[in-house]
Amino acid sequence: MKSKEELFEEIEKLKEVNLVDYICCTAGFRIDEERTKKENRSAASPKYVFVENDAGDKLLISRIYDSGRQHYIYKNLFNDFDKGNIFSFIKNRTENFSIPTAKKKIYNFEKNMKSGYYRTTGVDIHLEGDDLKNNTEGSLRELQRKYQVLPDFTNWEYLRSRGLSDEILGSHLCKNRIKNEYFYYPKLHSSVKPIAKYVNTVFPIYSFDGSTSFLCGYVRKNVGLKLTAADSKQSIGVWASDFKQHEKITELVLTENPIDALSYCQLYLDFKTQNPYLTASNGELTKSQIALYQALVSRLRPETIVLANDNNCKGQLFNAKILSALRLPEEDYDKEVYKKNKLIIDAEIHVGYKDKHNGELIWKFDHEKRDENLPKNKFILEHIPQFQKVVQYYENANKDLFLVNDEKYPFTMEKKFNEFNSEIKISFHNSKVNWLEINKSIMALKFNGSKKIKLEIPKNVDFNEDLKEKLGIESFETQEEQEAEENNSQF
Repeated sequence: MKSKEELFEEIEKLKEVNLVDYICCTAGFRIDEERTKKENRSAASPKYVFVENDAGDKLLISRIYDSGRQHYIYKNLFNDFDKGNIFSFIKNRTENFSIPTAKKKIYNFEKNMKSGYYRTTGVDIHLEGDDLKNNTEGSLRELQRKYQVLPDFTNWEYLRSRGLSDEILGSHLCKNRIKNEYFYYPKLHSSVKPIAKYVNTVFPIYSFDGSTSFLCGYVRKNVGLKLTAADSKQSIGVWASDFKQHEKITELVLTENPIDALSYCQLYLDFKTQNPYLTASNGELTKSQIALYQALVSRLRPETIVLANDNNCKGQLFNAKILSALRLPEEDYDKEVYKKNKLIIDAEIHVGYKDKHNGELIWKFDHEKRDENLPKNKFILEHIPQFQKVVQYYENANKDLFLVNDEKYPFTMEKKFNEFNSEIKISFHNSKVNWLEINKSIMALKFNGSKKIKLEIPKNVDFNEDLKEKLGIESFETQEEQEAEENNSQF
């Protein structure tokens, strides 16, 4: 079973399928050659394609740039509700729509195109140069304009209700990093002062272009509300606090939620004497966000990197993905340790959900066979100590965790020996305990237990729950207590 992130990536990729071909081949449309030629400067590389059918429908097909992909979109010139991407097109023409059914239709279309059953129209829309730049920058400029006119962060009630203190909310950390959004009751008379119905708290999302940051979205929060602004490019950015610009970063804190980041800081950091930089991925973790984190580590060189994601499978998977991709500068390692473990440090690591019930970690090592007289597997097992070190770690972990894992080994191991590389595949039951052990293993093997990286696990689901519990605002049952109650209720 594919993970949520894998399904998201699959759908995003399918939005790039040639919508001109799909509509013309599967839905009885044909290209309006005259209108298409008239509306484009170049017939060889059109930016807009008009298609029509015998029923009188006329569609405009184009492409937009979104989070690194060029998605096809369409709109019906005679029906404002008939518009969107390829999934929208299928949905608007399917009685019992579902994503799996839509994916099947698209894959069948691609199969028929490949077999020659369908013939291509020969029209492919590409955004290039200024078209690509303007398409992206235009929507971002409008988004940035909307954010800039929002009121300053003066209403702290919602964040106070979450346990955050006036001291931290009034600190430099939140300066220009949070705004408010007011909604008012309808005015009965022009002379009556407007009365606020409710006030949202707004967290901006920033991405980075080299050393320059730019706003690429924002998220509204309130009681029972989390709403990302339309046109936000959330997958390429993170929320980030302010920090003391002329001092070294003491802690780079990585969390899922801005409120969790501020809660962790309030619980464990002294932002007056230290210089923390707080970040949040807003509930998802994409390759672009991981690359952004790496860029921050390389540029800011923080004293400590704090992984403070949620205490559940998803949160610990986020930690595992960051640890797998993260690279520390060579000078941050002891020279002898780096030399001895370079193969492990440079290993390609993949982590994710293997299926609905199991997780998977793959260590991939690149090395050539040096002794032609030995089989590949024998050479690696006998002459690559780093490979054996990884194997030995999980064998020992199995022994140590045997009793606490209902007398079962938590990790199953599979070794692969290829011509130019070797792999160690670790499979395990999808539980937060096992994910935590996986994260500990990456820290021990790849980073040699470096104090440069700190894995922080909240007692409850997240650090805001920990903060509210400490302040007596709310109490929470631990997962162990919940499981005990469920077991007792069965007798």
